[in-house]
Order: sequence, then C-alpha cells, then structure tokens
Amino acid sequence: RVHLPGTVRVADTTDATVGAADAVDGAVRVAGGLAVEKSAAIKAKLKVLDATDGAAGGVGALYVKGGASIDGNVYVGGSSVASLGGKRASVTKSVTLTNAAATTATAATLRLAVGKSAKVTLALECVWSSSLPATLSAELLLQHHSGAAPEVDDTKTPPRTGTTRASASVGDGGDGALEIVVAPDNSGGAGVTKNFAIKVYTADGGSGTAPATSACVVVASAEGTFVSLT
Repeated sequence: RVHLPGTVRVADTTDATVGAADAVDGAVRVAGGLAVEKSAAIKAKLKVLDATDGAAGGVGALYVKGGASIDGNVYVGGSSVASLGGKRASVTKSVTLTNAAATTATAATLRLAVGKSAKVTLALECVWSSSLPATLSAELLLQHHSGAAPEVDDTKTPPRTGTTRASASVGDGGDGALEIVVAPDNSGGAGVTKNFAIKVYTADGGSGTAPATSACVVVASAEGTFVSLT
C-alpha cells in the first residue's frame, strides 16, 4: 500500500492499455478499486479495466459516492440526470400535493432564457382517498415569450398551462382529477431568464373525494434549450 498525501502527476499522456500477460502500456492502470477522497482531474480518457462492479466499500471498478459531471455534458447526482449539454434532463422527487393550486408542491421547475423553449413530460403517482392510487401522464410545451402569449400564465381564466397531452387515472374513477398549473416567476421581470414552476393539485367535481394532502412521486423530463430542470 502506498499513501500519497500530496499531488500525483503522470507525465505520460498516452492512453493506458493492457497487452499480453496483463502488461500495462501508457500512463496509469488501476487494476482494482479506486478511492479518491477529494477531486480528480482527468485530462484525457478514463478506462476502467476491472470487470467487477464498483461498490461503496471501495472495491471493484469505479464507485462515485456523490454526483459526477462529465465534461459538462452528463451529470449524475442524487435524483437528477442531465445530458447532451443541457438539452435533456430528468429529475425524480417526492412531494406532497394539496387540493389547491396556491398551496400544492412544485412538481418540477424549468428554467428558460428569453426566446427558448422545451418539452416537459411528467409521470406522477400519488395516493387518493381510501388509499387508492392516482396517476398522471402529461406533456407540456413551455416557451419563454417575455410574458406574452402563448407563454404560460396561471392568472388567466382558464390558465394557460402549455399542456399538449394529459391522461390521468384517479381513485375509483369518479369525479376526481389531477390538475396542472404552471406559474412563471416574473418577480425579476417578465423578459429575463426565469423559472417556470409546474404544479399539480388534487380536485373533484363536488364529491369531496379529492384528498387535502397526498404523498406523490414525480418523474419529470425535459428536452429542448433550457438552463436547468429541478
């Protein structure tokens, strides 16, 4: 075992390869696991030669405990995945829905610059009254028009939500519904890069079956030219 408390530099920029009898050519070969307590900068390629899966115990090929960013094009961390230079992303979260648009949780937040747009898809599952399940599958087209139509607007009647497709199965199939509303954050001005908060709340046609609160799991994905999806 060798402990190197400082910086290690490898001058050879040739890719590491394994030849006959496991002979190693090139820069650095790590045959087993690799534990990096702080940061690692890799200017060229990274090849993982051990076929064993990495594990938290520090054995196997490659294990990343936190998030990982690859050249700014792919990020994996916690419940979020972003790829293709910010052109595609997905997040998973657990939230609590309520029966009012003003108080329900935000299912996802899309951040757009002026003149940009993205398609957002939602897959949502929650618990309805009497412990029955409720699901929602929806697709939204969100565009930044500096506050002008057809930009989404939760103050209109009916609100402009950008929803292009939605399908729901709610409880026992009565008059229950899962409603979508999208609120742009114009607090810093309508014509600047801003957040669009996508919210879902429970509703019914008068039966009173819509739960006041409901635990929910959301998977949201975005494709387009956007700043972030959270």
